[in-house]
Amino acid sequence: MTTPDRTRVTVEIYGTSYKLVGSNSDYMKQVANYVDERMHSISQAHSRLDMPRIAVLAAVHMAEEAVQIQEIQSHMNRLAAERRSFGEIWPNSRRL
Repeated sequence: MTTPDRTRVTVEIYGTSYKLVGSNSDYMKQVANYVDERMHSISQAHSRLDMPRIAVLAAVHMAEEAVQIQEIQSHMNRLAAERRSFGEIWPNSRRL
């Protein structure tokens, strides 16, 4: 069942069709394509793995990327806070 702000789209990931519901069909297709590409990449590198293991490895790789992005974002937030506090300590300093 879809609501007015939700749309349904059928995508194919690693040879299997899935029906996804979300707010943007192009975005959902992009995400599904990314998962499909990761799974195919892993299956090419490890030809003896079965589909569940390929899916888990793809999930682990994508989770690792997400954690790395979170760490970078956290670091950037700390740098921005340091820069703000520097401006409070030396308000007349020249900004670059």
